[in-house]
Amino acid sequence: ISVRDQSSLEQVAPLVGNAPEKLRLDNDLVFSLYPEALGAAPAAERKILAVAVHHSPDVPLTDFDAACRLVERLRKLKSPEQEIVLVPHDFRPDFDPKMIADIMAKIGSDQLSVRWLKSADDTISFYQTVRTIISVRMHPIILGSCTGSFCVPIAETAKLRDMAARVALPTWSFGQLLALSDAEFATAIGLGAHGPLASADLLRELSHGAANAFMSARTLPLR
Repeated sequence: ISVRDQSSLEQVAPLVGNAPEKLRLDNDLVFSLYPEALGAAPAAERKILAVAVHHSPDVPLTDFDAACRLVERLRKLKSPEQEIVLVPHDFRPDFDPKMIADIMAKIGSDQLSVRWLKSADDTISFYQTVRTIISVRMHPIILGSCTGSFCVPIAETAKLRDMAARVALPTWSFGQLLALSDAEFATAIGLGAHGPLASADLLRELSHGAANAFMSARTLPLR
């Protein structure tokens, strides 16, 4: 059994009992995009401030009020040419689209846009234009890391905290991020010349490991 993060490893471990050799921690396959997926322009020259929510009708994964406060803070501090884009990754109507519709209704659809990702190629192309990705989800942070975006993990889950540590990214809660002064907030999310980038050395290691794990999985005999 192959899992992609320490949190999942700990959850699955009891299922293998006395056969720990049947369980291994591999790198998420998306890391194999690095470095080919790097955007042409460095993050500081890009204009899109992307926010990826994580909504489930059964589990409160993103605090709605905190998400709205975050978007309002972005509106206040961004430069005129910068654009705030909400990004759903789970298209089921009651999941990410529901929270995005609620945010748009509260803040105003004229102030925000939504990017519906249509394919793997479309997803990579979009993230290559993103200056900063702020996300409660894991894969937007991996995609942002691989495409050279500033990455701000809102680590409400152990899975995202584990992944952020693997690429040496600082993590925040909504409360911590929103408690910062305007200057501190702008620095933390990369509104100026610098921002939080994943470690290139660690990304190279993760990319190599992800590709190797995929190839070894392909060669396993069927039983």
